[in-house]
Amino acid sequence: TTRMVLPYAFEIAQKVMDYLKQEKTIERVEALGSLRRRVSTIGDIDFAVATKNPKKVIEHFTNYPYKERIIEKGDVSASILISGGRQIDLLIQPLESFGSLLQHFTGSKNHNVHLREYALKKGLSLSEYGIKNLKSKSKSLQKYSSEEDFYKALSLQWITPELREDQGEIETAVKNKLPKLVELTDIKGDFHIHSNFPIEPSHDLGKDSMEEMLEKARQLNYEYLGFSEHNPSTSKHTSKEIYDLLKKRDEKIEQFKSVNKYVRIFKLLEVDILPSGDLAIDNKSLELLDAAIISIHSVFTMGKDEMTQRVLKGLSHKKAKILAHPTGRLLNDRYGYDLDFEKVFEFCKKHNKALEINSWPQRLDLPDTIIKQAVENNVNLVIDSDSHAVSQMELQKYGVFMARRGWATKNDILNTMSYNEIIDWFND
Repeated sequence: TTRMVLPYAFEIAQKVMDYLKQEKTIERVEALGSLRRRVSTIGDIDFAVATKNPKKVIEHFTNYPYKERIIEKGDVSASILISGGRQIDLLIQPLESFGSLLQHFTGSKNHNVHLREYALKKGLSLSEYGIKNLKSKSKSLQKYSSEEDFYKALSLQWITPELREDQGEIETAVKNKLPKLVELTDIKGDFHIHSNFPIEPSHDLGKDSMEEMLEKARQLNYEYLGFSEHNPSTSKHTSKEIYDLLKKRDEKIEQFKSVNKYVRIFKLLEVDILPSGDLAIDNKSLELLDAAIISIHSVFTMGKDEMTQRVLKGLSHKKAKILAHPTGRLLNDRYGYDLDFEKVFEFCKKHNKALEINSWPQRLDLPDTIIKQAVENNVNLVIDSDSHAVSQMELQKYGVFMARRGWATKNDILNTMSYNEIIDWFND
């Protein structure tokens, strides 16, 4: 079976976790492996549980209502298969050694190999049961109920699971210099929202109304929301018709602005970058917007230099502020196109543009490795949901996970800023 995209695996895991927590003898439960590290695609789903009563927990786990069959049932571990052919594994330890278990099975392999080498230099041996001091006569095992204490015993700052990929996090933790990563609660709004306003777009229209999406934004405690439907189809409309459609949308947004006291609104639009690098709609229409989110939805096969030129030409328009889903990848489907990111970073920095971290489950784009490079280059980033329905506005957390894997702090993400600061940036 192919690997699951993170949001899909995360939702399955959440359901299993909620079910496990009904068993009152469970003291702690955590996901393990790539899921806990928030990797964009996941194989199997693994859990660790702390309890004094393993038998009871295993009984409860193997009675999971959505299981297809029990693969294995031992004293302190079990595996089940759930619908969709996905395997779920459970490991149990007493609370006093839960921290060591959690650390060991969260990975990554490379992080743990590096950590073991680092520990050996201190005369310490690591395992899922704890830490042994090889220099002492008894070589007795020290157990850890929390990961924080486990890392502390190695004179290390606790390393959040998202960073455990052996990308310099151990060296940084030695110096106690790990960054405070961005959190979901830092996000003040979403720029990439498709409503069902009849704009006759080039691609799919949203399912829900502006009203419903604004109400959801209020529930999420957002300060602002950007409506960014796809531009009206250029094959079906003249530029005057496009202007008129945008003008109609404008009037609707202005009505909201006069009555909506909670959430401020930005007039945005997701505009296609044509193969020539020109934007799909003309300047007169673009002038109606606070800013444009620009993206590639056609001719993915261009070479790297050509594609980079195309994107930079699109971004050079003064209204173009955000490059959406910059690699164009679709997980388990297509790799995306090739861009010279060094050039893109340089351009974005010089002209104050931003790259998007798109939270859509199949995209999760920018990928974490490129986010890390962007952060190292001080490039502006935004986290958007690309919602086509109210329920999808909750997807923002997955973009936040990607940002965290890329070492991004609150200062790297523009939509942690206030409405007025965003206005200044759009007008810059």
